[in-house]
Parts: sequence; structure tokens; C-alpha cells
Amino acid sequence: MKKYQVTIDYLTQENMGLKQKVNDEKSIQKRVDVLELKKENERLRRFVESIPQEIRQAFQERQREQSDKAPQR
Repeated sequence: MKKYQVTIDYLTQENMGLKQKVNDEKSIQKRVDVLELKKENERLRRFVESIPQEIRQAFQERQREQSDKAPQR
């Protein structure tokens, strides 16, 4: 029985190490995803800033008009 317990203990310890590795990889993937989203956000901000102010204002006005016309719930 002791012989099996040593194997069980070893596998349990190895399993905990693998779980930690998976959690670390998920954490790294989350950081990568966040960085990609931040880059995308910055690209979109630069794009919007490149649009002339008059066009942005006209677009915002049109959006306001459409939201005013939308039926209230």
C-alpha cells in the first residue's frame, strides 16, 4: 500500500504543478488580450481624431436627432 501512496503523492504534486502552469498561461493570455484591446482602442482613437471636427460634430448631431426620434420604452 505504501508503494501506491508514494505514486499517488507524486502524481498529486505533479497535478498541482500542472494546474499552476495552466493558471499562469491563462494569466499571460489575459494580459496579451488586454494589450491587444488597448492597441485596438488606441488605433480607433487616432482614427476618430483624424476625422475633421466638423464631420464629427455633424455625425453627433445626427445621432442625437435619431435618438430623439426613437420610441421611448
